Amino acid sequence: MRVNSAALSALLVVAAAAASLPISTTAFVVPSSTSFLASHRPFHRSDGGGSGLCVASAEPDTSYSSSSSGGGPNAETLAFTKRLAKLSRGGGGGGGGGGGRGRGRGGDRRIKRYNGGSIKNAAGNKSPAELAQDELLSTLDRVLSGDEKSIHLDAVSFTAVISSWARSRSPRAPENAESLLRTMEKLANETGDDGVRPNAYTYNGVINAFARSGRGDDGAADAERLFAEMRDRSMEPGGKRATPDAVTYNSLMNAHASRRNREGAERAEELLDELCRSSSSGGSKLKPDAVSFGSAIKAWTGVRGRKAAERAESLLTRMEDRYARTGDDRVKPNAIAFNSVVNAWAKSGKRTGGAERAEAILERMQSMYEDTGDEDVRPDAFTYSHVIAGYTSGGGDDSGDGAERAEELLRRMEDAHAASGGDDALKPNAVVYNSVIHALAASSSSPAAAERAESLLYRMKDLHRQNPDDDSIKPDVVTYNSVLDAYAKSDTYGAAERAEEMLRKMEDSYVETGDDDVRPNAVTFNTVIHAWANAGGPGAGMRAEALLEQMEELYDETGEEELKPDGVTYSSVVDAHAKSGRRGCGERAEEILERMEERYMEGEGGDRPNAIVYSAVLNAWANSETGLSPPRAENLLRRMTEAISSSSSSSTGGGGGSNGAEGKRAELAAANNAFDFVARELDLTSDEETVSRIEQMRQGNILRSLEQGGQQQQQQQQRRP
Repeated sequence: MRVNSAALSALLVVAAAAASLPISTTAFVVPSSTSFLASHRPFHRSDGGGSGLCVASAEPDTSYSSSSSGGGPNAETLAFTKRLAKLSRGGGGGGGGGGGRGRGRGGDRRIKRYNGGSIKNAAGNKSPAELAQDELLSTLDRVLSGDEKSIHLDAVSFTAVISSWARSRSPRAPENAESLLRTMEKLANETGDDGVRPNAYTYNGVINAFARSGRGDDGAADAERLFAEMRDRSMEPGGKRATPDAVTYNSLMNAHASRRNREGAERAEELLDELCRSSSSGGSKLKPDAVSFGSAIKAWTGVRGRKAAERAESLLTRMEDRYARTGDDRVKPNAIAFNSVVNAWAKSGKRTGGAERAEAILERMQSMYEDTGDEDVRPDAFTYSHVIAGYTSGGGDDSGDGAERAEELLRRMEDAHAASGGDDALKPNAVVYNSVIHALAASSSSPAAAERAESLLYRMKDLHRQNPDDDSIKPDVVTYNSVLDAYAKSDTYGAAERAEEMLRKMEDSYVETGDDDVRPNAVTFNTVIHAWANAGGPGAGMRAEALLEQMEELYDETGEEELKPDGVTYSSVVDAHAKSGRRGCGERAEEILERMEERYMEGEGGDRPNAIVYSAVLNAWANSETGLSPPRAENLLRRMTEAISSSSSSSTGGGGGSNGAEGKRAELAAANNAFDFVARELDLTSDEETVSRIEQMRQGNILRSLEQGGQQQQQQQQRRP
């Protein structure tokens, strides 16, 4: 009798918790019968053709038992268990059977994501979970065939592989994890050996796999199902090993936290309350710990809003009170719990004062650290980053000094990092610097915001130059684009020239080094074009148009989407012409519109013009020396309504950033503004017939359908968790 281990390997892919597991001394015994193999029905096949454990034959097999019956595991079993644990955590598996053979030491330590979530090593070989599984299943193959009599498998072996799959976050990890759990049940039932029966560690692993699956409500529902099953099993004779413990509750709370909605947060807090109540009579295994409170706090962090932040902070207060009352170090508040509450306030919404509250908690952490020297509550890079993010996203009060506060916090973070002797836990990275630069770009009231943003860029470059191996502080295209955005919004004289100068430096640097981090993209060009539109002046339109022509040429040559001009590009160029006051700006603006229409109609990769673009062209004609004539206004409005009609009947939005509910509302506003604008411009004319036709056009179904489409998309977004 021989088990097809290759098929078995594909079917029993598993996932579970990354907990350290105690070694059981009980081994399972294969009976001298075909009952297990004959009755074992398949679970899940990765090739889609049926499912399950495949056997090449089902002839009787001889049983085996431990040579040291009644004692601990023998040397071969211990060596196998250690080898399996090493493989499951990414270590080499040299010398072992199955999938572990031929692997160099430490070969799986360098892991990264590939292929939609599967984690593999840097060489592109099998992931640690796959290697561990191969080792386990090839050994199981040899055990069942009678070729291996010295190694005795138990729940520890299976659960170790489950742990590895949980860490992998593979898309199919939950189903595969549960398949292995069911396999263990069948082995235990058919052999009568409880040593291979799933225990609390096994269930916790599968629940954790669902918690980490990113499936939201569905993942939480499956985790609840397994939790209920654990409770039922624990009530059965000999089922105490499956009794839920604190880790079970923590994993289940994490599953509900992943739902990122109020229902999930309420359920997570309910589970915490249940765990706290059970701790008085359930023994040490049912006592809540810092992870328990942290999981419930995290659930409220995912909900967002002021009330959610208040609930998160109330849980932190409960945690502090419990620690003060019991002195139990397991429930001692740490930086992770504090940071979650800081994050909840930072994400509580615009103009809520959440950023100030987040900063107050940071100050409290700092005071606690200075008073006690307790490293567990010292603010770290995450603390500062959350508070900075709160200010940069508009989460401060109405004082409008969010950018200044973010900048000051960055300076404090830099000082703390220097004072610590370079502790990486306090080191600001590119994400932090980019956040502050973004805040400066968004702050129209901050003096010299663009210059301050650029100075941060050069500070990042200097830091990276001092340590070229550290890419965590290296400026990237997001950094440059944020600085350009600051110049685009600046009223400082020469801001547009400075923005284009930075663009040229990025191009030169990319040509010289081939560094993709400084390679300009469509956002880069669009931002500089917007800078020229904002600057205005006689030459603004032509400078913006020259950048558009460069983008078109680059896109036509490379076909790269990152360089493709979109509706924002064209409307910004039209806007630049409209604001230039240059002779012929109306003609130039309409030529840009016609170029956009032509590229779209000929399938050259262009976006369809939308109401925003047409409105900008109408404005350009109104600012020209010839003015906006009734026939031209009527023609442009008709083309606009036709484009809107086409956009409303298509799943693809038009150019100008019209995708999504917000884009649809912007297009509707632009269309209405265009009609209002034309009505004002033509109000003094005597062409009443044209004005009447335009008004009839406005009252048509086009605008109503556009408004309805925007409302529908908004409703869909609101229904999402």
